[in-house]
Amino acid sequence: MKKSILGIITLVLLSSTHAMCQLVHVKEKSSFYLGKRGTLDINLLVQPSLQPGSAPDHDIFEEDKYDRKNAEFLPIYTLVSPEMKYTFAISNKFSAYVNGNLYSRSKLDAEVGFYLEERFDYEYIEEYGYAKLKGRSYGLGFQWFQTKKAALAPMGFYIGVGAAKHDYTVTHEDVYLSDADISGTYGSYLYKLDNIKLDFSYASLNFEIGNTQPLSKLVYYKLALSSSANIGLGTFGNNKSSSRNTVEGYLLHTARQSLTFNNIFVLKMGLGLVIH
Repeated sequence: MKKSILGIITLVLLSSTHAMCQLVHVKEKSSFYLGKRGTLDINLLVQPSLQPGSAPDHDIFEEDKYDRKNAEFLPIYTLVSPEMKYTFAISNKFSAYVNGNLYSRSKLDAEVGFYLEERFDYEYIEEYGYAKLKGRSYGLGFQWFQTKKAALAPMGFYIGVGAAKHDYTVTHEDVYLSDADISGTYGSYLYKLDNIKLDFSYASLNFEIGNTQPLSKLVYYKLALSSSANIGLGTFGNNKSSSRNTVEGYLLHTARQSLTFNNIFVLKMGLGLVIH
C-alpha cells in the first residue's frame, strides 16, 4: 500500500515538473514581431557638413572664395545620402543587421603648404575648383530592443552598435593648383589635375538610437540618430609630411581631411517592409 502511494506521489511530481518545464520553455520562446524576424528598410541620411554636396555654380576664381576663408563663421551645408538596411531578429531583444550606403559630395578648395618639386621649395599655393568625391560603405552590427518599452525585435525602440568600411573615389575635373591671384591671373606655377583619380578607404565604429513603428501589418517607418568615430583617415599631423610632397599625396591628404567629421551626427528617416 505504501509503495502504491509513493508511486502515485512520484508520478504526480514528475508530471508537475514536466508541465512546469514546458511552461518555462513556452515563456522563453521568442515570438518576434508578429512571428516575423526579417525587415528591410530604405532610409535617407541627413547630416550637417563643412563640405558641399555639389560644387557651387560659379567661376572658381570668384572673390567669395576668399570671403569664405576669412569669414568669422564657417559655412554649414546639408548632405543627404541613401541607405539600405536588412535586420534579422535573433531573439525578442536582439537583432543583427547589415547595411550599405552611397555618398556623393564635393570638396572645397584649400590653401595648403606644398613642396614644389619643380622649384625645390616649400610654399603655400592655392587649389582652385571643387574635387568630386563618390563613396560607398558596407556595415554590420547588432541592435538591442527595449522590451520594457513594448519593443519586440525587430520592431520598436532600439540601441545599436556596429562597424563599417568606407571606399571613396576622388576626381579632379576642372581643378587646378596655382599661385594665381584674386583676378584669376595665373602666377608662375600651374598644374592641371583633370587626369588625377584617387582611391582610398577608411573604417568607422557606429552608434545608433532609433525607433521603428508599424504603419500597417507589414509596413513601418523609422526615425533614428547615429554617430560614427572615423578610423584611418590620418588627417592630423605635420603639413610637411613626406607623404604629401607630391601632387597626388597632397590631393589625397586634402580629400581625406574633408571627411574628418563625416557621419558625426546623422538623422535617419525611412520606410521599411517586414519580409519574413
